[in-house]
Amino acid sequence: MLRKLFRYFTGRGKRHGASVLANPMRVSDDEDAPIILTHNMDGMGEDEKTEFLHYAAKVTDIPVFAGYVEHGYDMTYSADAFRCPRCGSETKQQYASFIYATQIAPRVMYAPAGYYCIKCPAVVVDQELLEVGIAEPGFIYKGVLGMDHGNDRKPDLFKTWNGEKAVYIFDEDQVPIGMATLSPSEGTRQVSSPPTTVHRSKGKKRGKSARRARRKNRKK
Repeated sequence: MLRKLFRYFTGRGKRHGASVLANPMRVSDDEDAPIILTHNMDGMGEDEKTEFLHYAAKVTDIPVFAGYVEHGYDMTYSADAFRCPRCGSETKQQYASFIYATQIAPRVMYAPAGYYCIKCPAVVVDQELLEVGIAEPGFIYKGVLGMDHGNDRKPDLFKTWNGEKAVYIFDEDQVPIGMATLSPSEGTRQVSSPPTTVHRSKGKKRGKSARRARRKNRKK
């Protein structure tokens, strides 16, 4: 699978006379963690992006998400990424375009980082995958903000995050820089700025358990 994607990247670079960034890397220091390829799509036209997205989904045998979401959950919040924390139904890993905050401006990443509920508009997000998937140097991941659907329709922004009301944080220019949750009992808590690595470190053990569960499910 990785060889096919790498050949696609290098072949495209030769056809268009462009430099290609295709970096194999592990999601974490865990030797059992999956290896991923990152590729900067900023220089690609819309047709090229569409071609690549469909090719990536075909090669990896992971479908592209075509629904909508209202409720997001961090993978460290869920003990099992393949089980919806909201309704308990099965989830399926799918590709999607994730909007995420950085220290400069929001960006969009196409990645198989979402586990979408088959019954309700909820998704479990692998933010560790999104963070290591940033291909452009100089950007710091500061948390997921929602789902982008390109020109098809408006983005999906989360109504809740980890079961609590989501509140988006904007700078003086009305650019989203993060997300917080509003809990009736605890007040407002910031969850996506500063970078969510701080938030996720508390759930490192649960994150490893989720990865083991994913590998176990793939073998079935």
